[in-house]
Amino acid sequence: MYHYANYEHVYEVSSYVKLIDLSKFRCCIANFRSCAHNVMIEEGKYLGLIPEQRTFPYCETCAEDEYHFMLECPLYTNIRQKYLPNVNNNFPLNVFHILMASDNVNIIRNIAMYMYIYYALKEKEYLQIYL
Repeated sequence: MYHYANYEHVYEVSSYVKLIDLSKFRCCIANFRSCAHNVMIEEGKYLGLIPEQRTFPYCETCAEDEYHFMLECPLYTNIRQKYLPNVNNNFPLNVFHILMASDNVNIIRNIAMYMYIYYALKEKEYLQIYL
């Protein structure tokens, strides 16, 4: 919830709720914004890990938080280039907050599609492991 306070300054219905018409995309953003996601910074809480230990196996040198997932992680470079083409891994943290607070329909939809693809990949990974 640390990041949420940096991009949600007015407590009313967020613009993504009004701008994204497909529920699967709207749910992805809602889950991400409310920390109901499986990025390791959240999953690690339930595993009893301190934040520094909440790393993603692909990027063991840093904690996998929302910023890392969306703007830095090399594993998601192809997805990022497709849906967030003007975003690279050299942006400061405030760019993440600007993106998440955006009222621009194209930015919001692209973020939602980026997250939807991520969740789809995670679900596929889960199914391969447990089925």
